[in-house]
Amino acid sequence: MSQSCQWVLVAAGLMLVLPPVTRGRAQERGEERGGQNRQEQRGPQAEHRFSDQDRKAAQDYHDQHRNKPAAGFREKDRLRPQDEGRIREGTVLDSDLRKRSHPVPADLLHRLPPPPRGHRYVVIGGQVCEVDSGWHISDIIHINL
Repeated sequence: MSQSCQWVLVAAGLMLVLPPVTRGRAQERGEERGGQNRQEQRGPQAEHRFSDQDRKAAQDYHDQHRNKPAAGFREKDRLRPQDEGRIREGTVLDSDLRKRSHPVPADLLHRLPPPPRGHRYVVIGGQVCEVDSGWHISDIIHINL
């Protein structure tokens, strides 16, 4: 038997054993969506991006809680127009904006995929931001308030 045939047999054997374990772990982390693993969609080194489904989930959350908004979405949490421009993808939040950030409400957090390792979601002035440990903004969901 040739070496390439042996590799095919080994790969086929692994496919019979591994998919349930791999699929289960991806689902536990919230990575599998629409039949595709999010890691496969992004590639192993690609940066996380909010999907259209994530943006819709965040907007739906806001719309459902409009009468009793959570911290970060309240009227008093809104930013002045000159401060809104400081929340942009690729920027680092300064100490003033860090103080004005709030953790994403648990109900919304459950609707979003887990953030990448070393990242978290925060709400600033009604916008959902993914930030890393250095407060660098990776992506933003702009909510129609």
